[in-house]
Amino acid sequence: MPGVKHLSPPLSLPTLQRFFCRADLQEVPGSDLDSTLCSLFGIQRGEHGDFPIAALCRAKRDGRFWLRAEPVCLRPDQSRLLLFDSLDFDVSADELKALAALFSKHFEAEEWLLDFDDPFCWYLSPANSSAISSHSLGDVFGRNMDLFLPQGGDRLRWHRLLNEVQMLFFSAEINQLREAVGKMPIGGLWFSGFGYMPERIAPRYRHMFGADRLTAGLAGLTGTPFSKVEDWREELLPKSGASLFVYSSLQRPVWRADTLDWAEKVAELGVWLGQRLDELAQGRLDELMLYPCDGRVFRFTRRHRYSFWRGSKPLLFWLQGEH
Repeated sequence: MPGVKHLSPPLSLPTLQRFFCRADLQEVPGSDLDSTLCSLFGIQRGEHGDFPIAALCRAKRDGRFWLRAEPVCLRPDQSRLLLFDSLDFDVSADELKALAALFSKHFEAEEWLLDFDDPFCWYLSPANSSAISSHSLGDVFGRNMDLFLPQGGDRLRWHRLLNEVQMLFFSAEINQLREAVGKMPIGGLWFSGFGYMPERIAPRYRHMFGADRLTAGLAGLTGTPFSKVEDWREELLPKSGASLFVYSSLQRPVWRADTLDWAEKVAELGVWLGQRLDELAQGRLDELMLYPCDGRVFRFTRRHRYSFWRGSKPLLFWLQGEH
């Protein structure tokens, strides 16, 4: 359940409230969805501080150094540029593919490997690794991009590249056409998730459910059966062992500070969790562990149904990370 801090719409969800109040709470590694997933699989940060998110999402073992290059929109705000992804600005896959072709041609002499399989999230492999650490797009979303630029020994190279891409896209025909009809131009790329694929990733689950590329990549790399979230069915669960359900729908409402959408997604999670608690009460599940992706995990077993002595706290006490 990634990202719930700093949002406080009125909520009354007794199932979620009861779950949080009665479950055992522990601290675990991870401060967001990506780092929490990596910690669950024992994946460490690279030498310069990044988790190798790009390589893990691609899920192809080629021994190369990869990073994510995500098309973004840049909104001027006085003397700064606020950065947003391209999903809220009526950007088509064809427009992004045209920019990808422009990018590829412009940097052809660099002999980079480029993966444009997902128009909204490109993957770039330079000829050599970089001494660099980065912030994810979620960290910088809606904020001044200058405060989150890549750091490390090669930072100036990547700062120059960010500027060069902005200038390249500024003059692109696609953006001129967009501006002519009043649309936000695609202003550049955001680089993150630098690193090499880990040599080995041990399987942890019998089945994985998700809608994000990192979960799918980890499932593929560990040979774990994977299903889309919407395809969830109890019969897909193995007879023994743990399954992982990644509910990433809360991520963008938090990035966008959209409290109404966030509350709706939390309510959906509450319904889903209530169904799992019923299965646990009937002996069809042994335990539930919920990771809010903020350094906590809540563990709930059948005995926790009777932990009345733990009292009650408002749901927002738990969702805002108070503990």
